[in-house]
Amino acid sequence: MAIRPRVTITLDEEVFNKLTALADEQERTPANLAAYIVAKFIKELPDNQPKS
Repeated sequence: MAIRPRVTITLDEEVFNKLTALADEQERTPANLAAYIVAKFIKELPDNQPKS
């Protein structure tokens, strides 16, 4: 099984509350939704953006 790297972030309370509410609506965990949002953002970057 592949090891998936982890990252820890700190959010302000308002952002955390909105993330949690959205995750609940989508029947996801907040961490799963955050991972999805970050991955989607990275994939949608133009090809000329550094990805390192």
